[in-house]
This record gives sequence, C-alpha cells and structure tokens, in this order.
Amino acid sequence: MKKEADELIRLHVIATYSTVEADQQMEDRLRKFWVAFRVIRNHYVQ
Repeated sequence: MKKEADELIRLHVIATYSTVEADQQMEDRLRKFWVAFRVIRNHYVQ
C-alpha cells in the first residue's frame, strides 16, 4: 500500500503543479491505487 500511496502523491504533484496532461497510464495508476485502497479500507472498517 505504501508504494501505491507514494505513487498517488507523485501523481497529485504532477496534476497540481505540472502542465503535463493526465494520460491513460496515469489514470490507470490512479484506478489501481483506489482499488487497493478500497480493499484495505473495507478490511479495517468491517
């Protein structure tokens, strides 16, 4: 999960401070993070 969180922070910085447009690969990495996050969150919430 730490690896995905680090990637999310990096993508956030790019989206916020860069003129680079989000591409399909960035969107796929964001989806991957949110899928992993939901699995872990659901485990701890139950």
